[in-house]
Amino acid sequence: MTRPLLLTLAALLALAAPAQADSVVDTHQDVVAADGKCSLREAVNGGSADCSTGAIRLPAAGGPYRLTSTLPFANGTAPTRVESDGAVIQADGAFRVIVISASRTAFLSGLTIRGGTATGPTFAGGGITNVGNLTLERVLVTGNTAAPAPPGANGGATGGTGTAGGNGAGIYNAFGATLTLERTTVSGNTAGTGGAGGVGDPSSPAAPSGGQGGVGGKGGSGGGLFNAGTATLTESTITGNAAGAGGKGGAGQSGSPAGGHGGFGGHGGIGGDGGGIANIGTLTIARSTIAGNRAGRGGDGAMAGDGGDGGTVNKNGGPGGFGGTAGNGGQGGGVFTAAGATSVTVVTNSTITANAGGAGGTGDAGGHGGQPGGPGGATGTAGAGGEGGDGGYGGGLFAGNAAAVSLTVSHATIAGNTAGKEGAGGPGGNGTLGDSGSRGLGSGTYVDAATVTVRNSIFGGNTCVGDFDDLGGNTSSPGSDCRGLQLDPMLRPLASNGGPTKTMALRAGSPAIDLIRASGDGCATIDQRGVTRPVGGRCDAGAFEYVPGGGTKPSLGSPKARFKKRRLLLTYVVSGPGTLAVRVLMKGRKRVGRRTVHPAKAGKVTVRIKLAQRALRALKARGRLRLTAKAVFTPTGGTPIAKSKRVTVRKR
Repeated sequence: MTRPLLLTLAALLALAAPAQADSVVDTHQDVVAADGKCSLREAVNGGSADCSTGAIRLPAAGGPYRLTSTLPFANGTAPTRVESDGAVIQADGAFRVIVISASRTAFLSGLTIRGGTATGPTFAGGGITNVGNLTLERVLVTGNTAAPAPPGANGGATGGTGTAGGNGAGIYNAFGATLTLERTTVSGNTAGTGGAGGVGDPSSPAAPSGGQGGVGGKGGSGGGLFNAGTATLTESTITGNAAGAGGKGGAGQSGSPAGGHGGFGGHGGIGGDGGGIANIGTLTIARSTIAGNRAGRGGDGAMAGDGGDGGTVNKNGGPGGFGGTAGNGGQGGGVFTAAGATSVTVVTNSTITANAGGAGGTGDAGGHGGQPGGPGGATGTAGAGGEGGDGGYGGGLFAGNAAAVSLTVSHATIAGNTAGKEGAGGPGGNGTLGDSGSRGLGSGTYVDAATVTVRNSIFGGNTCVGDFDDLGGNTSSPGSDCRGLQLDPMLRPLASNGGPTKTMALRAGSPAIDLIRASGDGCATIDQRGVTRPVGGRCDAGAFEYVPGGGTKPSLGSPKARFKKRRLLLTYVVSGPGTLAVRVLMKGRKRVGRRTVHPAKAGKVTVRIKLAQRALRALKARGRLRLTAKAVFTPTGGTPIAKSKRVTVRKR
């Protein structure tokens, strides 16, 4: 029988209660009141006698913390820390979840931020708007959006243009702000739809032509993240986000009797750019995955007005208006980088896959010609159907519109992305379809007037359009028009291969294996998972370093335990790089702590686990506490192995 590990605790009584400087939130109510309870809002705002100062501890139990209005980090100048092990902060209404003001520094850890809606006047930043200095560690930002933008004004010869949709549904990082994401996931956020075009004035005897429809507003950009400041992503995932659709054009008005012209249908708005990330500032992406995002669909064109029937003087029917042309799809399904003042993007040891440019919108119907007003009159000419929108460029990555845009790519895997699909044309007033749009270009990358350098990277199963400097060590699928060795890189599907993010492993025999010299050619010291490069004397292209045979036989040693500052420290010995997840249970079933770490090499790994208050209270009352540490080690490219160990904690 295995002997339990004995852990002696010094000064246990002092450690069993929260430190004086910490605020432990003990109510889920979103209130500010002298009721003896410390709410999240009181702890963040400060100044409440119900809360202490310093770090804010947010228990995960009890369900989401439902906000009744935006939670601002606005008071004071000291940094604010909010720490948890899985608590959810949720907007219970149409408002942003969190706003960090320009004067504040904030650190958020172990949280989920969800359900926010960006509203006017900017319609940006549904989950988080950062104007200060913000770090997110092990945070999930999900299910946030921007409210639909207002339509263009009605009236006049042409209706007004719709308002652009809101940017950065998940996170909006403003000009001058600093954002750091560490092991954070931004998923399932959708930027705002552009407002519809307005409707022009109806025809009249004084103005027989029908008013034209206004243009739809551009869709919001940066479904996951819109960065105008400085943003750094490390070991993070941006997935399943979408830029906003362009607004529909405004309808054309019919012409008046006596042969008035039908008004043209308004054009659809352009789809938003950067389904995952839109950048006009300084962006660094390291050891991260950008997957399954899409740029915004182009807005549909609007129906044109019919021509007015002929009159007694002008017996000819009026011509129908042309159907509205649809908006083009947005660009940069995964990452879009374009010029603000300057724009700098660096992508290192990262995977960009399964992203898509925005689809073009659908053109609408042309107007019918007016009927003749009597003998000798002619039927008016039917209006042509509106053209479909073009698909968006750069399914994986779009860089362009100015030489001030700089993009540096190293040890990236850019694979399996698609450009936007073309939109269909609308029917003409006489049944003739408008022309369809064109499919987007550059399913992998599209470079337009930017300064781009690429080295030691893989382009698999997608195409490249535009010029960039090939610094060597690249490989790409045949016929892709990408740089480097033109051979199938032999990539496996995106999967959990060890490390904190999913990667695309290399198959045995891939030409990317050992393509790069260990020194002098920019070989990185580790890959995306944290595996040491090179393996076998030379370095592999792309984000994944191939380990022949999956490395040594995986093993996980029994832990050694100690206690320090309210945390249980368990030291394991692992056989190599991978993921080590540990849960601590009380009475065999009640979880009182958990932590996941990602060792980069073989050897000792210490997992620091903060124990729940109920465990510390039980220890104080009983004098000893038996816990179970359940660990699962998943070696890079290998099969998980588990280890369970009893740990007995005693007080002296």
